[in-house]
Amino acid sequence: MKDELPWDEPAVFTVENCRVVQVSGGARARAMEHEIEERSASHGEKARMIDSWHGGMNPEARMPTAENPSLVGATSSPALMHFHLGRLKEPLSLGILNHRVEVDGKKIYEGGRLLILDGPAIREAADRYGVTEEMGNREK
Repeated sequence: MKDELPWDEPAVFTVENCRVVQVSGGARARAMEHEIEERSASHGEKARMIDSWHGGMNPEARMPTAENPSLVGATSSPALMHFHLGRLKEPLSLGILNHRVEVDGKKIYEGGRLLILDGPAIREAADRYGVTEEMGNREK
């Protein structure tokens, strides 16, 4: 990944038509935007394309904590996703932690939680099989 530790300040990546059009936030976000601009100058618009976006759904996966903030090894956690930026031989791999994801104004994730899990059919199935909220919130 680009970094092994979370950034001090949150960053917002604005994506339109599968490409990053803006990065905003603190100093790290501005440095990332500069790197994207340099890559775009060298490789064209494909440097701004989201190549893949994925993350874990394992509620038992290790979460980054204050004692162990490393993102390495936590990629199966629901609260950590990452995306590959640039349809290039060497794309950037950027982790996103405790993310909010909106698609066309509709929230999909909030605070790293997949919101569909709060739906009545999912809750009914969880209740039927004895799955509790605490099972997905254990620190590893």
